[in-house]
Amino acid sequence: MIWVCTRCGYEVESEQRPDLCAMCYAAMHHMVPKKVESEEKPEEKKD
Repeated sequence: MIWVCTRCGYEVESEQRPDLCAMCYAAMHHMVPKKVESEEKPEEKKD
């Protein structure tokens, strides 16, 4: 899983949420899971 710091934008790959950001030393609650954009396109409506 990739975690992103909401203060500085630093990304780190880890199984568990990091205790501190390695770049700006922000607390654990600033580390949020990175949203992965799906490659699938929404189905188009056919009339």
